[in-house]
Amino acid sequence: MRAIGMRYVRTYYPQFDDPLPDAHLGEVEYEMTRTMWEEMP
Repeated sequence: MRAIGMRYVRTYYPQFDDPLPDAHLGEVEYEMTRTMWEEMP
């Protein structure tokens, strides 16, 4: 995601009733703001 200009925000660990394999590794959130988008080359 960083390669396309997005910024890491957080890793979080939601609880699931029937988790998928490797769910214990967490979910990752990235963001791109309008300013970041407009400043891209």
